[in-house]
Amino acid sequence: MLVWLFACIGTGELDYHQDAARQRLCNWVDECQARSTVFDFVTKGILQEAVRHCQYWRLADGKKKAPGLIGWWPSKAVTFVDNHDTGVSWTNGIVAEMLLSQPVVLATI
Repeated sequence: MLVWLFACIGTGELDYHQDAARQRLCNWVDECQARSTVFDFVTKGILQEAVRHCQYWRLADGKKKAPGLIGWWPSKAVTFVDNHDTGVSWTNGIVAEMLLSQPVVLATI
Protein backbone atom coordinates (compact mmCIF):
# COMPACT_ATOMS: atom_id res chain seq x y z
CA MET A 1 0.00 0.00 0.00
CA LEU A 2 1.36 3.38 -0.97
CA VAL A 3 0.44 6.46 0.99
CA TRP A 4 1.33 9.89 -0.35
CA LEU A 5 0.07 12.29 2.23
CA PHE A 6 0.89 15.94 2.48
CA ALA A 7 0.01 18.40 5.15
CA CYS A 8 -3.45 19.95 5.47
CA ILE A 9 -3.89 23.19 3.58
CA GLY A 10 -6.68 25.58 4.50
CA THR A 11 -7.41 28.92 2.93
CA GLY A 12 -4.46 28.99 0.54
CA GLU A 13 -1.79 28.36 3.15
CA LEU A 14 -0.61 25.55 5.36
CA ASP A 15 -2.83 24.94 8.39
CA TYR A 16 -1.17 25.26 11.78
CA HIS A 17 -2.97 22.20 13.16
CA GLN A 18 -1.82 19.05 11.39
CA ASP A 19 -3.30 16.45 13.72
CA ALA A 20 -5.57 14.95 11.03
CA ALA A 21 -2.64 14.45 8.65
CA ARG A 22 -0.48 13.03 11.42
CA GLN A 23 -3.25 10.67 12.49
CA ARG A 24 -3.58 9.32 8.94
CA LEU A 25 0.13 8.51 8.96
CA CYS A 26 -0.22 6.79 12.36
CA ASN A 27 -3.18 4.81 11.06
CA TRP A 28 -1.14 3.59 8.11
CA VAL A 29 1.71 2.45 10.38
CA ASP A 30 -0.84 0.71 12.64
CA GLU A 31 -2.31 -1.08 9.61
CA CYS A 32 1.18 -2.41 8.91
CA GLN A 33 1.29 -3.68 12.51
CA ALA A 34 4.03 -1.11 13.20
CA ARG A 35 6.47 -3.08 11.02
CA SER A 36 7.03 -0.18 8.67
CA THR A 37 8.08 3.43 8.62
CA VAL A 38 6.51 6.20 6.56
CA PHE A 39 7.83 9.28 4.77
CA ASP A 40 6.85 12.24 6.90
CA PHE A 41 5.69 14.67 4.21
CA VAL A 42 3.79 16.60 6.89
CA THR A 43 7.03 17.60 8.62
CA LYS A 44 8.65 18.30 5.24
CA GLY A 45 5.88 20.74 4.31
CA ILE A 46 5.90 22.45 7.68
CA LEU A 47 9.68 22.86 7.71
CA GLN A 48 9.69 24.35 4.23
CA GLU A 49 6.86 26.75 5.02
CA ALA A 50 8.45 27.83 8.30
CA VAL A 51 11.85 28.53 6.76
CA ARG A 52 10.56 30.01 3.51
CA HIS A 53 8.33 32.56 5.27
CA CYS A 54 10.20 32.97 8.59
CA GLN A 55 7.21 31.39 10.39
CA TYR A 56 9.22 29.58 13.03
CA TRP A 57 6.19 29.30 15.31
CA ARG A 58 5.20 26.41 13.02
CA LEU A 59 8.04 24.28 14.38
CA ALA A 60 6.04 23.22 17.45
CA ASP A 61 2.43 22.16 17.81
CA GLY A 62 0.09 23.28 20.60
CA LYS A 63 1.69 20.74 22.95
CA LYS A 64 5.23 21.93 22.12
CA LYS A 65 5.97 18.79 20.11
CA ALA A 66 7.67 18.77 16.74
CA PRO A 67 5.33 19.09 13.77
CA GLY A 68 4.37 16.13 11.65
CA LEU A 69 4.70 12.49 12.51
CA ILE A 70 8.11 13.08 14.06
CA GLY A 71 6.35 14.77 16.99
CA TRP A 72 4.03 11.83 17.63
CA TRP A 73 5.90 8.68 16.60
CA PRO A 74 9.50 9.56 15.72
CA SER A 75 10.65 5.96 15.42
CA LYS A 76 8.23 5.48 12.51
CA ALA A 77 8.84 8.81 10.76
CA VAL A 78 11.24 9.06 7.84
CA THR A 79 11.80 12.78 7.99
CA PHE A 80 13.54 14.68 5.24
CA VAL A 81 13.72 18.17 3.78
CA ASP A 82 13.88 17.45 0.07
CA ASN A 83 15.19 14.98 -2.44
CA HIS A 84 15.23 14.18 -6.15
CA ASP A 85 11.68 12.76 -6.07
CA THR A 86 9.85 15.77 -4.65
CA GLY A 87 10.12 18.08 -7.63
CA VAL A 88 12.57 20.45 -6.01
CA SER A 89 14.20 23.09 -8.17
CA TRP A 90 17.79 23.33 -6.96
CA THR A 91 18.22 27.04 -6.47
CA ASN A 92 20.10 29.00 -3.83
CA GLY A 93 16.82 29.58 -1.98
CA ILE A 94 16.08 25.86 -1.76
CA VAL A 95 19.61 25.11 -0.56
CA ALA A 96 19.26 27.76 2.15
CA GLU A 97 15.93 26.24 3.25
CA MET A 98 17.54 22.84 3.48
CA LEU A 99 20.47 24.11 5.51
CA LEU A 100 18.14 25.84 7.96
CA SER A 101 15.81 22.84 8.22
CA GLN A 102 18.37 20.12 8.87
CA PRO A 103 19.15 21.19 12.47
CA VAL A 104 15.44 21.04 13.29
CA VAL A 105 15.22 17.48 12.03
CA LEU A 106 18.35 16.46 13.92
CA ALA A 107 17.22 18.15 17.15
CA THR A 108 13.94 16.25 17.24
CA ILE A 109 15.35 12.73 16.93
